[in-house]
This record gives sequence, structure tokens and C-alpha cells, in this order.
Amino acid sequence: MTINPPARSTPLGARLLTFLAPQNNTSPIVEVPIEPYHQQQRTRENGVVWQDVIIHQLKATQKIIDEHEPDWIITFGGTCIVNQAPFAYLNRHYNGKIGLLWIDSHPDISTPKHFDREHAMVLGNLLGKGDPYLANEVRLPFKANQVLIIGIHNYNNAYEKKLYMI
Repeated sequence: MTINPPARSTPLGARLLTFLAPQNNTSPIVEVPIEPYHQQQRTRENGVVWQDVIIHQLKATQKIIDEHEPDWIITFGGTCIVNQAPFAYLNRHYNGKIGLLWIDSHPDISTPKHFDREHAMVLGNLLGKGDPYLANEVRLPFKANQVLIIGIHNYNNAYEKKLYMI
């Protein structure tokens, strides 16, 4: 199953990648509906900018995945937060018997107390930490020994650096 959740700045790129990807008759391509981007400033909710929009998109993605019950998922487009629903589903689908290779220059384990953008919390959410509201959407959190993080060269804050060094 291929999920295409276009972010405000990447809908064309996501659609081009979907067009270039090999097509087959057994794996549907599904586009996650998102709220159109508006320039107005959104307020913080529970310490996170645009949290209501992100939760709505996450739930829409979860619903689509649950309807299809795929064995694998490819995601095109968006920021790191678009990976939460697919990775959480796959961990549950395989009863926690998978590993997660996180390739990123940041660990994405922040919390709303230390950073206000959800994309910097997604791995923390998948581990059952991060943003309490989105971490609660992960039915079977990953365990630390299931995750390998590579490529880190920068931390969003001292909190992340301290966590990563432990």
C-alpha cells in the first residue's frame, strides 16, 4: 500500500513520486486528505503549533490504513510526522517483531515542553513518549531496542541531546 499525504509545501513532489513509482494491481495508492494550507498564524495547543490539524490528519491516515490492513506501506511526501501512523500500524501488525531504522539528522524525540513542532516529536511518539496526545495514538509503542537511529548531527535542544546520550 502506498500512502501519499501531501504536506503544504510538497503536494506536487508527492504526486510526482507516486506517478514514478511502479504500479501494480494488488497495492492501492491512497492519498490522505489534508486541510488546505492557509497563511494565518495558528495558536499553540498543548504546546504544539497546528496540533489539531496534525491530529486530524493522523486519524485520517490511521483510518485509511486500518481499512486496507496492508502488510507493507510506502509513504511519499510530508514531514517526519507522516510516518507515525504507518510505523505504529506496522509495529502492531507484526506484534512488535520489527525494527525501525530512523535515518535523520535530528532524533525527533522532543516533547511539547522543549519544542513546539510535531515533526520533531514523531520518534518520541512512536516510543510512547514525545507529545502525550499523539503518543497516545500509538497502540503498541516501539521499545528502545527495536530502534536504530543513524545520521544524527544536530539536536533541536539540550533535552534531546541529553536523552540521546543516555
